[in-house]
Order: sequence, then C-alpha cells, then structure tokens
Amino acid sequence: FDEARNCLDAGETLLSGAGDSVYLGVLLCHRAEAEHLGGDESAAAVALEAARRHAAAVGAGPESELGMSLTRVHGLWEAAVP
Repeated sequence: FDEARNCLDAGETLLSGAGDSVYLGVLLCHRAEAEHLGGDESAAAVALEAARRHAAAVGAGPESELGMSLTRVHGLWEAAVP
C-alpha cells in the first residue's frame, strides 16, 4: 500500500497541476479504494469526499467515468458493512 500511495501522490500532483478535475476525481476514487483496502478508513473517507467535491464542481453525472468511479467506491463500503 505504501507503493500505491506513492503512485497516487505523484498522479495527484500531476493532475492538480494540470487542472484536470475530472481525472483528479477518478484518481481520488482510486485513492479511497486503496486506503479502504489498506485499512485506513479515515484517509479513505477524506479521499472519497474530495472526489465527491470534484464531481459536483464539474457536474459529473452517474454515467460519466467519475460518476461510475464513485459508484464503484460506494459499493466497497456497502459490501464491507455487515
């Protein structure tokens, strides 16, 4: 998970610098998934909320790549709740 975090950090820096909110939101969904799988629910929640903000800012609908990424990550949480 440390290697994944390093890659996600690098991607986040690049996408932030490029001003690409859509793919930054998708990357944040991947970060939320990685943190969830790595057991850091707090970091996962922060990443998921940031992804939601990006989706709202760009008006990403449920059928967009970002919308589908958010749906997938929400599915992880639903599957984890007994």
